Amino acid sequence: MAITHVPSKRELHASSYITTTGASHDLTRTSGPIKGRDRRGLQNLEVKMKLATRFELAAKSESELRGLLREAFNALAKSEFDTHQRRNALASIENIQNELTCRL
Repeated sequence: MAITHVPSKRELHASSYITTTGASHDLTRTSGPIKGRDRRGLQNLEVKMKLATRFELAAKSESELRGLLREAFNALAKSEFDTHQRRNALASIENIQNELTCRL
């Protein structure tokens, strides 16, 4: 009975990649999961709420409006008191609710 070489998981994983010239780093030899392109880890991104106008909302479907309403509500919950992001979120919620009411 002949003994054959059984490749390890690492060898199988590394062999599936095609090496390219000029690559900045080797993705097959990472020490752990990459969390972001620049490997700085997960970042808390500040999301700025843009005011949703009635004109913009008129072109949206009802399901899109409900999704925007959810996003505006989440932005309101994350915003600090007495900031322009909070005022934009409140005004957007009002505009979205008015648009949904008009469609009934």
